Amino acid sequence: MSSLRKLKNPYFWLTIYFIFVIVIIIDSFRITENQISAKLYIGAVRKYQIFIRPISNKIIVCIYKPSCSEYSIQVVKKYGIRKGLFLSLKRLFSCRRSRLKYNK
Repeated sequence: MSSLRKLKNPYFWLTIYFIFVIVIIIDSFRITENQISAKLYIGAVRKYQIFIRPISNKIIVCIYKPSCSEYSIQVVKKYGIRKGLFLSLKRLFSCRRSRLKYNK
């Protein structure tokens, strides 16, 4: 019963979260090719490209070539997770000119 009570404790989950964040921060200082967090991020972006982007392409027209997701993968591979995420977010926030497609 005490292990079940421990899972309901919010401090337990907060501790797990902070340990996870510290591990990711430490991993971001490794060589770019060895960063586990970068590989996980690239895998998540690939899943987005496979499952979500086909749906969003019917609604949104992107102004950038390559697309923001492909650019994000490229910069994370080149610069690592910290600088790559910064450059990816910078590009995403600069994208105010994307247009919605309308079916006529």
